[in-house]
Amino acid sequence: MARGLGVLVALPFPLPVGFNAEEAHNIVKECVDGVLGGEDYNHNNINQWTASIVEQSLTHLVKLGKAYKYI
Repeated sequence: MARGLGVLVALPFPLPVGFNAEEAHNIVKECVDGVLGGEDYNHNNINQWTASIVEQSLTHLVKLGKAYKYI
């Protein structure tokens, strides 16, 4: 149920409530696994890996269509 202009309206779908930490954790984990995969450690690649993980994670989180701020 949601309120609109003083009228209670039944929605055909539930409104998403709160931040789903488990969902976000799984998205970030998949991105980390995808970027690092079987890569050997190389300190020269850390900035590139970090940027890729952050970019991919934010892209996937935004696709969820939730009204969150990403910082």
